[in-house]
Amino acid sequence: MAKITAEQRLRKKNELDDVVLSIFWEYGWNAISYASVAKRYGCSRGAIQRYYPSHDDFSQALKGKVLPLILQNLDWSSSQKFYRSWIEQLNGEDQKFRRVMELLFNNALQEQPSEMTKSGVNRLLQMIESTFEDKELGKLLFGETFLELLNRKVSISSQNNE
Repeated sequence: MAKITAEQRLRKKNELDDVVLSIFWEYGWNAISYASVAKRYGCSRGAIQRYYPSHDDFSQALKGKVLPLILQNLDWSSSQKFYRSWIEQLNGEDQKFRRVMELLFNNALQEQPSEMTKSGVNRLLQMIESTFEDKELGKLLFGETFLELLNRKVSISSQNNE
């Protein structure tokens, strides 16, 4: 088997990160697996495991790409506009905001939530608090998000059972 250079390895890792991010945006965190990435990339699962030794390592593909994208779609001009834009993003046609919220909530339920999730949520709460001088707005929005995700899942499950 031919050895690849560090540059080739980095290029392949970046390509795989793009695949992971694409699957995340389309189907959500739970759809990311060695099999799904390998199928989309066109290689074996073993090849994927060389770049992502554990499933948690897939999260590195999202690092620095997710939060900035969702923040730019929120209206930071007033707390009322921010609140409305958050709810609109959550319920909008573009699923990216909802995918990120699903990831945060799913990760929060793990026995050991990731440091990346904890720091991302804390950073977002601090941004909201410092921008609007409101300690409750972020908490309110995360509560609204929880209820929306819960109701969406219940609604989808009900539709699937009919």
